[in-house]
Amino acid sequence: MFYVIERNYVGPNPDRYCDFDFIVISKVPTFKNMSKEDCIEGWCGTTSDVSITAHGQYETVEKALETIQQKFGEVREVENEEQNPDIVAIFKPGKFAPITKEFASDLAYDWGKELNKGATDKEIDNLITEMEEWAQGEGFTVSGHKKYIKEEIEELLKEN
Repeated sequence: MFYVIERNYVGPNPDRYCDFDFIVISKVPTFKNMSKEDCIEGWCGTTSDVSITAHGQYETVEKALETIQQKFGEVREVENEEQNPDIVAIFKPGKFAPITKEFASDLAYDWGKELNKGATDKEIDNLITEMEEWAQGEGFTVSGHKKYIKEEIEELLKEN
């Protein structure tokens, strides 16, 4: 049997852990954090700012993968760094890795320097679109911080 298990960061620093969440296909079920009973379906508990939810038991890896695609949409497979033999595969939500607000600020500064002080909203939006295309080519996305990046670029242009 194979089990689909989701782990999500639910603590006070979501930007710091913006790419923490993951979904695994495991050979063993997870367990409830209080009773330690096996947990096959539903919320299993939260410990140390990590919420665990079980998404069922499947006879094949293929059926587990179907469930992941249906429940989470696009995902990207990542390496099993711990080399845990019970873990068949690990996935992160989304096609691209999100960035931190700090990195978004750095990008806004680096890319915003290319614009002149009188840049229009359309020019700024075009620059952010180019930034997103570049980011996706590098395997991440700025989409969660587009508004913030625009505000940072506008502030930079005021200063120059």
